[in-house]
Amino acid sequence: MLYEAWKASENLIDSANQQPFYALVSYAKEEPETVRKMFRELFADDGGNLAERQEKIIAFIQSSEELKAKYAPGSWRYTNDQRSVMAYLFFHDPEHNYLYKATQAHEFADCVEFLDDWGAGANFTLDVYYRMCDELVAAIKDSPALLQTHMKPIRGKC
Repeated sequence: MLYEAWKASENLIDSANQQPFYALVSYAKEEPETVRKMFRELFADDGGNLAERQEKIIAFIQSSEELKAKYAPGSWRYTNDQRSVMAYLFFHDPEHNYLYKATQAHEFADCVEFLDDWGAGANFTLDVYYRMCDELVAAIKDSPALLQTHMKPIRGKC
């Protein structure tokens, strides 16, 4: 099942240089229960508590790093990070989670003058990023004209 999910989404998480999702598929061949437990814990209901969700993301990354040390030591290609784990959450529950790509998110934040900083890496604050995304969703829902633009390709920047 994990392999099928990877095949359906590989271009959204994995790239030619980074393959964090494929790494999990590989680890699952060796330790299926470990990987299954990682996802169960990540997907466990947190009641919308973003601090708890961030802790689950950190725990997932740590578990992935332990598996990488065991089965692919020194491989930078198989590194799961905030972005990849947020994508797994999004695929599991897109109504309550958002995708994250650092460059695009920061460019968008600049365009809409969202001035709060959600940080990066170990200093990433999920609640700040989700607040920006929630504000965007609310603005889109409140604007019928903007809702119509989703059918048109976006060109250029702000």
